[in-house]
Amino acid sequence: MTISRTEIERIYGKSFALSYKLTNPGKGNNIGPNNSVIVTLDSKDLLDDTDIHYLSIVNTPADIILASNHENYDASPSGIDIPLGVTLASFPSRAFDVEIRSTTDSIAKWIQNGKLPKNTIGLTSSEFSLGSRIRVLSNKSTADFGISIPWDVILKHKDKYLALTIYLKDPTLHVINSQKSYTTILIDCQRVAEFDVTGEAILTVNKDNNGGPSAGEGSLKFVDDDVSTKFLVGSFAGDLQCQLTFPRDVKIGSYTITSGNDAIERDPKSWDLQASVDGENWVTIDSRSEESFPTRILTRRFNIQKVGIYKYYRLDITENVGSDLFQCSEWRMIEFL
Repeated sequence: MTISRTEIERIYGKSFALSYKLTNPGKGNNIGPNNSVIVTLDSKDLLDDTDIHYLSIVNTPADIILASNHENYDASPSGIDIPLGVTLASFPSRAFDVEIRSTTDSIAKWIQNGKLPKNTIGLTSSEFSLGSRIRVLSNKSTADFGISIPWDVILKHKDKYLALTIYLKDPTLHVINSQKSYTTILIDCQRVAEFDVTGEAILTVNKDNNGGPSAGEGSLKFVDDDVSTKFLVGSFAGDLQCQLTFPRDVKIGSYTITSGNDAIERDPKSWDLQASVDGENWVTIDSRSEESFPTRILTRRFNIQKVGIYKYYRLDITENVGSDLFQCSEWRMIEFL
């Protein structure tokens, strides 16, 4: 008889009983009166506390994860992603699954006792994306998952906090540590919100399409908020500069570049993003090399390495994949509050 280790873990600290009996003998044999046995076992005789494979939330278990000021989340063109994970206090003997659940039931109580701000509201099920199950592989003791919240939800509640409690439930193997099975996410919308401010700026370039900036593939297509158009310029020799001049000082924290619709060899590969307060003295705030856009009309986001407040921003494109033509569908600038 084999007893599942997981079942013993789940009732650790208790005694349990099981029975078996003989039935249906073959070849004309009969079963005697002593045909059953009851076995009583104490789980503490089989395991001790250090043997139990407890499963826990990785990120601030039983506490609050504050997403604010570009900490504890990753921003993308579609919204923010908050990384989470589960961990097992050992390596599993085989792969297993654990369910991921969410609730807002405790928010009102936490507001009342001062653990959450008064202007906190719970995320509704339509306002976030979260997988319902995660698999921990047999050669791993951890597994990652995450929750995604779109920008329109953040902006809709930009003067509030959003909260949600994530917890583990019903693993197919092992035992959940009840003290570390959950975490509460708190999103400070005012300090998470970011805005595409490209449209505020005036674009100038040091070389343009033969048809001029307003041509079908002129430089104005680079910032027209339409990825179906593109900027194409000839005689590229690693010397293209595209400048955005804003009417005010802005804190650009990230930017996106979208590849063109054809000819991958025309894509940007290396560039510097420079900034200036006066349009004369420039500093490099982000530098990229050996970048790639493996698919067409692909938008990639780049978080600026040295964020500051400037009025002038210049994209200095020093290398493409190899053509004497350069093309790009879109360049967008994202302001951080």
